[in-house]
Amino acid sequence: MKNKRIWNLKIRIRDLRGDRTYFATTLYIHPDFGKHQNDGVINGVINGAINLKPNEERIIECVKKNPNITVKELAELLEVGTSTIDRAIKTLKQKGILTRQGSNKKKEWVLLRR
Repeated sequence: MKNKRIWNLKIRIRDLRGDRTYFATTLYIHPDFGKHQNDGVINGVINGAINLKPNEERIIECVKKNPNITVKELAELLEVGTSTIDRAIKTLKQKGILTRQGSNKKKEWVLLRR
């Protein structure tokens, strides 16, 4: 009985191998596939904004309340050094979130996106 099962298994394996050098498969595509092509761009923008450091978030909140705030005032409000504020502002500028506009005496912070 055991030998007969092994023999049948060998025959099945031989039948499966056959002369084919390929296999066929069917891929089913969800009906909504391709509808949201801009999601990658949107997620990139959102994730860039979400991945801010705590000091950067706090600086943005302070600038929203007072666009004329100085680096020294930010440092006092956030209880950190001015060099920490300078580094955070540099990062925010590089990310395209914050910039400074106006004349020398009347400069103010402008949020480009948020």
